[in-house]
Amino acid sequence: MSYYIFRNIHYTIESYHGRIQNEGLLFYLAYNFFLPVLIIGPIHRYPEFIRDWQRRRVNSDYFSLGFQRILYGFSKILIIGSYILDLKLSTIISNLDESQHWLKVYLETISVVLHAYFQFAGYSDIAIGISLLLGFRVMENFNFPFLASNMQEFWSKYHMSLTSFCRDYIYTPLASYFRKPMLGVIITMTVIALWHEITIPYLIWGSLQAFGIYLAFLFKDTPTSLVSKNLGRVFVFNYFCLSCVIIDYELVKALDVYKTLFFIN
Repeated sequence: MSYYIFRNIHYTIESYHGRIQNEGLLFYLAYNFFLPVLIIGPIHRYPEFIRDWQRRRVNSDYFSLGFQRILYGFSKILIIGSYILDLKLSTIISNLDESQHWLKVYLETISVVLHAYFQFAGYSDIAIGISLLLGFRVMENFNFPFLASNMQEFWSKYHMSLTSFCRDYIYTPLASYFRKPMLGVIITMTVIALWHEITIPYLIWGSLQAFGIYLAFLFKDTPTSLVSKNLGRVFVFNYFCLSCVIIDYELVKALDVYKTLFFIN
């Protein structure tokens, strides 16, 4: 329902501003019930969908690229997600003894996040690939987010169809109206958090993402080098993984994980 609702918010706003053409019922239903993206996205846009509909034809390049993306998707899900992370890494973690408790907890923490990422990214690749087989170009959802050197860049590469939606319809109007970019960031990340689940842990998670972006704003004028970029990537990866602890576990378990990782007795 969350994907369906966001698609219709997009359609309603664009229609209200007169930026939607071909508003026939057939086009509207086809857009809302386009099977490849119906369940897990990406949150594609109506004008691009209709443009592809009108230009749709047998395209060998689309077929080749579509099968390639489907193969990539299944590789991420089955090889990286299920085999390497679920089977191999889980075996390594379970074989660690109590003297390596910190390492065990840390590996479990990043394993949960990476598994979720590769599953979701893999499903997005499959959805994009099937769309290409049908003659439609659906927007990308991920662009190597863990190679980002700050949290602002991370969120421009992670779940891109959701973040671009929130940028266009939440952040930009609020930041322009109030002339306070960080207020727009806080509200935007709160919406993204509640889009996932309306709970206190997700609100905390959204606040942590907003704080990470604030840090990026704070240090945006700092001179960059190859070393600082790589250190930034290490920070982004660990910051995001640690922020996800609050939503990956029950509250008591999450607190225990934080105590272990930050050496709190």
